Amino acid sequence: MYGAETYITIYGSVTRNMVCIAPGSLPSPHKPDNVEIYGHNKNMQKSVPYLAIVHNTPSTFTLRSKKEHAWKKRILSQKFSKSAIRLYEPEVIKLVDRFCDALCPKSSEKSAINQFSCSALCPKPSEKSESTTPETQFPCSEPFDMSTWCDNLFFDLMTTTVFSESFDLLRSQWYRHIPEALSRSNKRISVIVQWPIIVWRRLDKILFKDSVHGRKEFLRFVHNLVTDRMTRWPRKDVFSGLLDASDPTTGNKLSRDEIVAESILMIIAGIPFYTLAYLSSKLIDA
Repeated sequence: MYGAETYITIYGSVTRNMVCIAPGSLPSPHKPDNVEIYGHNKNMQKSVPYLAIVHNTPSTFTLRSKKEHAWKKRILSQKFSKSAIRLYEPEVIKLVDRFCDALCPKSSEKSAINQFSCSALCPKPSEKSESTTPETQFPCSEPFDMSTWCDNLFFDLMTTTVFSESFDLLRSQWYRHIPEALSRSNKRISVIVQWPIIVWRRLDKILFKDSVHGRKEFLRFVHNLVTDRMTRWPRKDVFSGLLDASDPTTGNKLSRDEIVAESILMIIAGIPFYTLAYLSSKLIDA
């Protein structure tokens, strides 16, 4: 976020496609400006509103110190290189297949050749009979809320790759309240990032009671998950890598609270990170 007057002083006039997203703040849609502001070795610092969303220990997303951010980023980059991500590919494919099976179950006539398709359940108009009620000839499945199903898939993906723990939200309802709690929590986050004064005046607890409860529920789950994971043997997952990894430059290692902070970040934002690791052109835009 950038003050409008400061932006005009440095970069010139404000263009039409810029929208004031908060009092005294102005986003820049231009790549050169973003690189100049947020690039490495630039004499800039993250905005103060990032402090409003810190829980106990800042993550690499909310950390404002460039020096501290640099060595933590070097540790994380070791565990999210392309070669490291490929190690999780079998588990990722397994969960995606499970997701497809849930959305488009295999029909009896297709099961022999191990194929399934939504088009088999809902044929094209040319394939339907001339009946006046063709929908009764080829009934489709019940409608799905794809937002909820994708949330469940992404949650399973991140808990599996980060903690080697699958809660199987695609087939079980036991932990489906956790993504819902996270969604409620994000409503508060989306506001206080733009208007942090409501946190410092504690107004958020009044205005976003349900969101605050969702945040506490999600954080309780993550803390319990991390505590349980630390008592188990090392596995081939991101969490084990963070426990053992150190910065090759400074020799620093992440503390338990810092690992918790990064774990929360990975569950919330891990899927875009995972995707952008493969889409280099989109990573540049991001």
